[in-house]
Amino acid sequence: MTREEKKEEEQCTLIVKEQVNYSYPLKDKESLLKEKLGVSLCMILLQVQYFSQTSFTPWMYEGYVRHYNPNYSQSQIDSQASHLQSIVDALPFASGFFFCPLIGMIADQKGRKKLAMLAISSSLIDAIVTIVSVKYWVVWPMFCSSFIRGLCIATTPLFYAYFADITSQEERPRIYSLLGTTLGIGTICGPMIGMGFMNWEPIYLKYFGCVLLVLAISILVPLKESYHFRNGIRVGRGSEDQHADGDDECQHSNSSPSKKNKQDASKNLEDKKGGSKNPVRSIINLFKISKFIGLYSIVYFTFSFSFMDSTSTQYNYSNIRFGWGPDPNNILTSLIGVSLLIWSFLSWILKYKSERVVYCLAFLVSSICHILYALSVNEWMFSASICFGSFSMFILNVVQSTLSKAAPSDMQATVLSGVVALSSASAFCGALASENIFSYFISSRSPIYFPGMHFIIDGGVMFISFGLSFILLRVYPLGCQEENGNKLELVLLLSEDQREEEEEDSRDDINIGKNQNDIENVSSSDSDSDHHHHFDHVTKIQSIN
Repeated sequence: MTREEKKEEEQCTLIVKEQVNYSYPLKDKESLLKEKLGVSLCMILLQVQYFSQTSFTPWMYEGYVRHYNPNYSQSQIDSQASHLQSIVDALPFASGFFFCPLIGMIADQKGRKKLAMLAISSSLIDAIVTIVSVKYWVVWPMFCSSFIRGLCIATTPLFYAYFADITSQEERPRIYSLLGTTLGIGTICGPMIGMGFMNWEPIYLKYFGCVLLVLAISILVPLKESYHFRNGIRVGRGSEDQHADGDDECQHSNSSPSKKNKQDASKNLEDKKGGSKNPVRSIINLFKISKFIGLYSIVYFTFSFSFMDSTSTQYNYSNIRFGWGPDPNNILTSLIGVSLLIWSFLSWILKYKSERVVYCLAFLVSSICHILYALSVNEWMFSASICFGSFSMFILNVVQSTLSKAAPSDMQATVLSGVVALSSASAFCGALASENIFSYFISSRSPIYFPGMHFIIDGGVMFISFGLSFILLRVYPLGCQEENGNKLELVLLLSEDQREEEEEDSRDDINIGKNQNDIENVSSSDSDSDHHHHFDHVTKIQSIN
């Protein structure tokens, strides 16, 4: 045996030992209080940064339209500004659709924290570009930076996957629903801060947002990486990419590896793990991993279409209907945050009721509230209905909990990122549809003047979400296996032909190894025993894979 062959055999033996000990608990469950508080604080900062901009963005596009069209009426300005805002609101979802699956797949292999910091940095870039664009009233750089900002959409599945790693299944639904508290705090504080800056100097609001984003990144730096934990228990984990490469090296240790073999091994790894860089394939894999996950992803898809309509069009709609400016809209958004805090106490109900029953009811309530948005006769009716309808914003966290519990422990970010890619495609269409429908029905081209038409349409879509969730509640009255505490058996995403080829290659490699042992006539019986013991390990791991 040559020196290079011995070195490859030692590496393969080391990799096999790592695979046998993969996910072995190293110590008892840790509290991880610093990690839970740190990520929660980071989410609050991101929510404050986002909701502080709710009045700035429509104000900015109104100023842009007024700057180049000083003779436009207020209705014409609102229509043109709403059209521009629809593009900026939709572009991040397009970016999320293309990049979230890739980010999720990398996060499951390399860690959640680093990818979350990268995603937050994309929002920082967008804020800096916006500051420069507003100074010169140029809109196309903001379109580009909005697309880059779409990477920040990945922070939601990354943070939920982080909490899935460091919490047990029993406490996870309550933790996820309590994350609605962070949304409520951000929704209360953000608009109040935004109102202060809008009355002082609006552009300073972007500088303030940059400071919050830098603080959020700084908070994540000292936290532990979560993929070293499963259900709150530290486990020993090797690099899955290294394992896959090691298996490929063991199988081809007696032949020169080719570029094609490495590409095939990488492709097989993606198939086995259910992850893919291709967003369409990532979405399809949701159904292959679990039918339960796939069906509830469809519910998430329909819900995402109409989820942001009240937030994205609130400023222009209230301006057209009630003559509101930035201050009344910021106050209303803060009241929505108070409502979210009240709804977040539903987390305690989840101890006794199925979470799927709760958000099935939420979809129905939200569809009714959308009709009330459109038919509001005064600002009081509009404000009351939109605060009550904020129930659906809280339920977003609970749907994430259901999908997280149904996903295998080592595929949290992959599954949740695939779901976000699916919802991003829906939200992209929803943002363009809602704001352009609103823009059309307040313009002179429309046969009727009806600013609330997009609320009527989105209310119908929300009712479809209710219908789907109600049907799935009847089909799965007890939930999925994972939800009931049973381990979910992950079906390998390989065809029968691929499995037969892998088994045949494994047998051929073993025969080659035995023939080489006979030719070389190894004198030491201990070395022969170790050699066969090594190939037995490789065979076991290949059969597991």
